[in-house]
Formats: sequence, C-alpha cells, structure tokens
Amino acid sequence: MILLPTLLLCAVLTMAMAIVYQAVLQDDKAPLVTLDYATFQGMYSGNLTMFLGMPFANAPIGDLRFRRPTPPSRIGGIQQATEFGAACPQHALSPLPGLNFTGNYQKISEDCLTINVIAPASKLSSVGGMPVLVLHEDAPVADLIYYFLLQGGFEIGDATETPVETLVERSILRGAPIMVVVPNYRLNGFGFLSGKEVSASGVGNLGLHDQRLALQWVQDHISHFGGDPSKVTIWGSSAGAISVGMHLVSYDGDHGSLFHGAFMLSGAPMRIPSIVDGQAEYDLIVAETNCSNQRDTLTCLRKAPYDVLMTAINKTRDIFSYTSLNVPWQPRVDGDLLRHQPYEGIINGAYAKVPTIAGACDDEGTLFSLANMNITTDEAFSEYIQTNYLNGISASQMEQVLAAYPADPAAGSPFGTGDANALTPQYKRLAAIQGDIVFQAPRRFFLQSTSDLTRKWSYINMRGKNRPMIGTGHASDIGNWFGRGNATSYFPTDALIQFTNTQDPNVAGNQSNTARTFWPQWGSTNSSHIMMFGDEDTVSVASDDFRSEPIDLLNTVLLRLPRSS
Repeated sequence: MILLPTLLLCAVLTMAMAIVYQAVLQDDKAPLVTLDYATFQGMYSGNLTMFLGMPFANAPIGDLRFRRPTPPSRIGGIQQATEFGAACPQHALSPLPGLNFTGNYQKISEDCLTINVIAPASKLSSVGGMPVLVLHEDAPVADLIYYFLLQGGFEIGDATETPVETLVERSILRGAPIMVVVPNYRLNGFGFLSGKEVSASGVGNLGLHDQRLALQWVQDHISHFGGDPSKVTIWGSSAGAISVGMHLVSYDGDHGSLFHGAFMLSGAPMRIPSIVDGQAEYDLIVAETNCSNQRDTLTCLRKAPYDVLMTAINKTRDIFSYTSLNVPWQPRVDGDLLRHQPYEGIINGAYAKVPTIAGACDDEGTLFSLANMNITTDEAFSEYIQTNYLNGISASQMEQVLAAYPADPAAGSPFGTGDANALTPQYKRLAAIQGDIVFQAPRRFFLQSTSDLTRKWSYINMRGKNRPMIGTGHASDIGNWFGRGNATSYFPTDALIQFTNTQDPNVAGNQSNTARTFWPQWGSTNSSHIMMFGDEDTVSVASDDFRSEPIDLLNTVLLRLPRSS
C-alpha cells in the first residue's frame, strides 16, 4: 500500500515563471560554466542565475530503458541551458470532479534526466560557501475548484512545477543566500517497475536511483555554480517528501554524505510493499506489449515502442483510481537500496541521522477520498481498509481500528467541521483514516523513533479549514514555503531558508522583519511540540498530541503487519 505521492502553486506565479524562462539572454554576457563532461551557458533573470535542462545522466532509452542511470557522457561544444528539459513520461490520471491537471512542460520524452540550478547571480563566481536545497518533486499543478495544488504520486509532474525564484530571492533579501537544484526523475512504470523479473535484474526503484545520481551530481559539480556540497538539504512534498524519507533509510541509512539535512512536507518514511508484490502490473504490461511469449520479457519491454508501452502503463491503477493511495508505482523493498521495511529500519537505527523537519496538513486524506465515493456503508468501509491498506490485520485489531475511526461525521476529516462536508455517509471517515495511515502516522512514528538521536522539528498546517470538502487538504501549505505574503506569512519561507543555512529553522538576530516565534525541537525536554500555521497567517506552538490514540494504534498495526513476500 501507499501513497502518494507533489507541488502546488498559484497560476500567476506559474505564468510569470514561464515568461521569465522564455526571456533568454543569448549574448556573450550570459553565464558560462564548464564541468568535466560539458560546458553550459545559462541565463540571468534579475538578480538570479539559471541553468536549466542540463543532463545529469545518459538518456534512459533503448537498451538503457529500465536500467539504473549512468553518469552523462562527454558532450562537445557549448550547450544552451536556458530552457527546461522534457518531462519524463506522465501517467494518465482518472478524472475527478472539479480537478483539471495542466502541466507546464513543453514536451514529454524518455530522455528526461535533466537538472536545473537557480542561484543568486552574484554567487556564480564564488568558490563554494552557499547552501544548496535540492527539491525532489514530481509536482503538477492542479486547479481544484478553489485553487488547490496537488503532488504527483510518483506518476506525474516535472521540474517546471517548482517556481523557486521567490524562495531564492527571499534568501538574498535576508542576507542568507541559498541556491535551489531541481532534478527530473523517472515516474510511474518507467521509474518504479516491479515484479520478480525486475527483482532478479536488480533494476527496482529506478526513480530513486535517478534522484540519488542527481545528488551525486550536486556533490561533483555544484561548487562550479557557487554552491557548497557539504551544505546540501533535500526537500520534498508528497511523493517528493516520501522520496526524501526513502533516502533517509536507503542502504540502511548510509547516505554517503550526499545530503546533510532533510525537509519533508506531507510525507515521511512509510510502510511499503516488496518489489515482487508488483507482479500483477508487470504481467499486465508484458501482455499489453505483446511480450508474453518472449523468454526474456524485460528485454522485450526495453525494445517495445514508446507509445505501446505508455498505453500499457496507462491501463494500470493511478492515484485517483478506486484504490487511491494504494498505488502500483511507488518505492518498494528491493533488498538493495531499500533493504528493510522503513518502520523496521527506523526502529533499528538504520537511517541517516541528519537534522530533519517533517510536517503535514491537518486534512491529508480528503482529496484522496473523492475516488471512494461509492463506499457508503460500514461493511464496505471495513472491507476496503482491510484489503487496501491493512492486509493481514487480525480481526481484533480491525475491530479496534473501526472503533478508533467511527462513522460519525463530526469525528472525520476535514477535522473540526462538525457534520459539514459529509459528502457520503463514509467520506469523512475515509478521509480521516487514509490521511492518518499514509501521512500522519508515518510522520509521528518517525519523530517518536528518531528525535532522541538527531534534531527534529515538525509542524501542522491548519490554514484553509473553510475550503469545502477538502479543508486543509494534502500539500495545501506548499505556497507558504516559497516566499508569498506579508511579514507574518514569511515565517515558513524564512524557516526553510534558515534551516538550509544552519540545519535549524530558527532565525538568529535581526535578519528579517519576520515575526520571530521560536520553533522548539520535537521531543526536546521530553515534549513533542510542533509549529502550528493557522488562518490569517497566525503562527503558534502546540503539542503534537492530536488524535494520539488512533494514530498510535495505526502505527502498532502497521509495524506488526505480516511482511510482504
């Protein structure tokens, strides 16, 4: 089972970003960087320097399809780095009422492993010294009736959906400049194919391997752009946050000094299936590409025409299918990169011990419960949760879960809205438990299990309870971290900048006019304090004890579920 799934931002910012990226300077004053494999010419935009669409790996096409990424081959001449590269292949999503996905990418191609660097222009000639924020995002913009943005669930999205200029500009204004790096990585069946054939060939979790090679690229090359490879923070939302969580537990926590801090928004290390549990989707794709009669079906898939393969992948479940957050394309335990269930690895101390911020929105499950509107009875709810998320749970435990998540709309999500938003007799109940299973329970389990060894901070977004049906839905806080609003609402952005600089979100001295509210560590002095972001841009400290009994119950169940095959 699992999520997923990454970024939302305002149409105005998105359009403005596109206009800026088209204003390319082609003269001899454009910035130039020479790496060991290529020379790239970027562009200036105001007080920023941008290098876009640079390959960080060889194109995963032909015989390199469904293989781990390899460093890029040498490229002759000066390469223009003034436009985003192609988006990786995108999964077709099931329709939902009021949801209209529109990507910003200009084209889609398997040749998509490119990386983008956005930095203060004055730092281009510096030798190291500037902190680096690496965004792991597959975050499409979704127009959900009243401006809501959605992450990509390891199925859709690309780097164009991350308008980070305002973040970098804010860091310059605060005198704490950072640079931002955004890579593309393979998604859906191209990046997360699974099954026994994939396991035997050692080519599982390719999307995560793409991300890891991008992090290695940062270590090898970011100093040429004025960045410090010893000050890398990885950041993600939704599927991007879960990616960050998987890097924390990859190779039993041996992160190879590829990063030094982690920031997870609406996602954390969570329970994931085994790589061989994806056999049904593998067999479906093999059948749809006429590879069933081949001795080596994986080799046949490598040779399959792109359009045929994409059509086959689109016949598999997606994040807005009935199974919702239990998606086929996701990280999986493969015995190599991910050697154990993340919960087990965390308990055993097999995780990267770096400073971390892990937060979530109060109503994480609402959006993903719109696909389950035909579940209207207690019996259907029980069967769905047991078979879709908690397969193998004992009968007594299931009774406890049902009692912890009652059908009473006042107890459901959007939380705190009474009987309102009850679209069906089970909608708010589904939203409550799906949000907790996939987002809140893993976040709290991670914090409870790790805060005694490393510095951790957490937050809860409560802004937007007045949104019908969705409330403070999944990843609805993304815009807060990218420099929007007035002095008070700059708090999240400044905290992100400060954390990237010092691995502590608290602002020192008088660096900005932000209302300085101290953000206590989670678990410090035997407490579990979180930062709460409220409506009208309020910021306050609260105890991380909401719904403690049902969430603790879920974590107990998730930890004891039978292991995948």
